[in-house]
Amino acid sequence: MKKVQTIAVILVFIFSVTAVAQSQQTAKRANKVEPLPRDLEIQLALSALPPHLRDNATVYVLSPDMGFEVARKGTNGFHALVARTGDDTFRGSWPFTRYRDDILYPISFDDAGAKAQMQVFFDAAEMQAKGSPPEELKKII
Repeated sequence: MKKVQTIAVILVFIFSVTAVAQSQQTAKRANKVEPLPRDLEIQLALSALPPHLRDNATVYVLSPDMGFEVARKGTNGFHALVARTGDDTFRGSWPFTRYRDDILYPISFDDAGAKAQMQVFFDAAEMQAKGSPPEELKKII
């Protein structure tokens, strides 16, 4: 009987350790962004611009480890990216408790818009890549 109890305690301990490790991995993955295939992300980002501005626009793609990076340097002063977290997320009084993985939208800026608003998207992506919790991101941004 004592042997059965010992085995039961060992099994419970193993399952507990496994469950804790899995929940920690799940939490880490919850903060990471799944990238789109690079070509698809570039095409989607450029779809935010009228066709005549696409060829010479700067395009940014998301690196899950760094945030946004330049995929192609442009010359016409227009910028395009695929946003995952809207800047309106940070303005409301509602809680920001998790990063969404079901929101993707192309967005573009001219030079003035890039200087005024694009940094919010870059900062949010960088903080998420570094593992910052969503609540912390909302406080800072």
